[in-house]
Amino acid sequence: MTGWGDPQAYAASFGPLCAQTVDAVVEACGPAGRGMFLDVGCGTGALGRAAARAGWRAVLVDADQAMARTATSSGLAPVVVGELPRLPFADDTFDAVGANFVVNHTDDPRAAVRELARVAAPGRRVALTIWPERLIAVNELWNDVMVAAQVEPPPRRALPTGLDFERTVPGLAALVREAGLADVEVHEAAVVLRIPPADLWRAADGGIATIGAVYRAQPPEGRVRMREAFDRITAAAERDGLLVLPGSALLAAGSTR
Repeated sequence: MTGWGDPQAYAASFGPLCAQTVDAVVEACGPAGRGMFLDVGCGTGALGRAAARAGWRAVLVDADQAMARTATSSGLAPVVVGELPRLPFADDTFDAVGANFVVNHTDDPRAAVRELARVAAPGRRVALTIWPERLIAVNELWNDVMVAAQVEPPPRRALPTGLDFERTVPGLAALVREAGLADVEVHEAAVVLRIPPADLWRAADGGIATIGAVYRAQPPEGRVRMREAFDRITAAAERDGLLVLPGSALLAAGSTR
C-alpha cells in the first residue's frame, strides 16, 4: 500500500470521491462516547477528521510516509506509520476501527480484516469500505483514455486463490465474518464524483493509483497522447466545467467478540 504518489494530487483528484463514505464509516462504528477511533490507511486524514467531528479521539496510521506527514500537517494528532496486516498496536486497543478503501489494496484481505479486528476491543465495531467488482465511471473514463492514447492498460492483478474474495455484498459479508466479526452488516452506497477535469488529471500527473503508475511509465510521446486523449474525452463529457462520475461503494461493519 506504499507509494501512492503526491498527497496533494490525491487530495484534489481521488480524495473527494473516497471521502464521500467517511461519515457512514464513522456512523457504522456507533456512538463516540469517550472512545478512541483508529483510522487505518488514513491517507490525507479524511476519516480521522470525520471521527473527530463525531466526538471520537482519533488515532491515524498509514503505510505511506508522505500521506502520514500530510495528515499530521492538517492539524490531526501525529500519524503512526504502519501497514496492514501488521499494525503497530497491541490487541484490544481501540473502541472503534475504520478502514476506508484500504482492504481492497492489500495483498491479503483476509489477514487485513483479521488485523482490524485484533486491535479493536471486545464488543466494539469495525467498519470498512471497498470498491465493488464492476468498474465505476471514473475507472471507465481512465480506461477510455488509455485506449484512445494507444497505451496498454496494466494486466488485471488477481490475488492468489484463497486470498482474494468477491467484491460484492455477499462476498464482503463472508470476508468480514471469516475474520471473526459478529452482527455483520453490509450494504452498497452510491457515490458521485463531481470534479473539474484539471483536478482529475492531477491523479495521472501526480502518480496516483493505477493511472498514475501507467502515465509515469510512458515515454514523453506516450504522456502527450494520454493528455490529449484525456482532454478530448473530458471536453465532450463535462457540464458547466465539471465531470459528473457516478459509482458505488460497499460498506461493511461488524462487532468483535
